[in-house]
Amino acid sequence: MNISDIHLKVCPFCGMKPNITEHWGGSPVEIICGNQEAHHTVSVIRNTLAEAVNAWNERTNEIAAYRIGYADGIRAARAEAKKVVEKIMKQEVEGG
Repeated sequence: MNISDIHLKVCPFCGMKPNITEHWGGSPVEIICGNQEAHHTVSVIRNTLAEAVNAWNERTNEIAAYRIGYADGIRAARAEAKKVVEKIMKQEVEGG
């Protein structure tokens, strides 16, 4: 398997292109999100390049479920924060 011929899916959390690192002359192989400023670490480590590529590209539904849950949590937190801000603004307008 030639690295230049490999198609890798983007990071499931930020959409960035992943990086491939072949340790100690090619084994193990690590594929990790290429976003160095991210607040997450997504990686797979396998004995061969082929195994690492398959593991990265054949993600389980757990990642998708986590991502959806994470997004839902953010939406819920934003909605709650909006309610708090609206309550504070209302109190200030009413002089309370």
